[in-house]
Amino acid sequence: MIKAAGLLALALFTLGPVSAQRSVERIAGEMRGFEREWLTAYLNEDRGWLSRFSTGKLNVMPTPDIAFESRGGAVSELKKTDLRANEMKVRISGTISLLTNDAKLNRSFFFLDTFNKINGKWKVIASSISPTPAIGARQVQKELLILESELAQAVVKNDLSTFESLIATEFVSTSFDGRIEDRRQWIVSRSTQRVKSTVLREMKVNLAADNVAVVTGIMTYAGLNGNENGVSYSDRFTHTWAKTGGRWQCVAAQFTRVK
Repeated sequence: MIKAAGLLALALFTLGPVSAQRSVERIAGEMRGFEREWLTAYLNEDRGWLSRFSTGKLNVMPTPDIAFESRGGAVSELKKTDLRANEMKVRISGTISLLTNDAKLNRSFFFLDTFNKINGKWKVIASSISPTPAIGARQVQKELLILESELAQAVVKNDLSTFESLIATEFVSTSFDGRIEDRRQWIVSRSTQRVKSTVLREMKVNLAADNVAVVTGIMTYAGLNGNENGVSYSDRFTHTWAKTGGRWQCVAAQFTRVK
């Protein structure tokens, strides 16, 4: 069995509270149907459908930089096999996440469609869609506060392994004086500081989606560069966390010096 890579359709909508659940289910079904049609068009080399999509004639509009050639090439590689039609299948699976202006109304759905070649054409032989298991907001908040504490302690201990684990590859930071730092620069600057202790306060966790959260708070650094007695400074911070591959990582940070 050949499995196609999970294809993600992300829709951004503002939903009213009255019919939110029904609207979400309908939109998720539409997005799942679109992904199925897109793969079917490539499998069957349906240039007509692909042309209508690329020229904006379907309900889903393509972005200007969409990688048609990359996806088409991937499907072509997928089909390169000497197996007979009854010896192989193609499966597309993924998660459709609908984001709203109210995190409580956000929903995610898992879909799976299986294709087989029948009479020379690829056709859907099995299809399913179901809500993904909900993650308790309190559990997520608790987990992120623990990670924030670990990050604060890593500054004291110059713990490179914790920095490497919790700071995402695409991380970017804006300092209180306007400097931009990437992941490597931020880790180097934090791991070379001599801080006696750190204290977190006014911590708040706001969930933007199932896999995106924003944490705000104030971190006070004491004993900077060997100053045992005085408080060096405090920063009000905003950390953006994203969950990928089953773990949370910080992808962005912004700091404002507190007098």
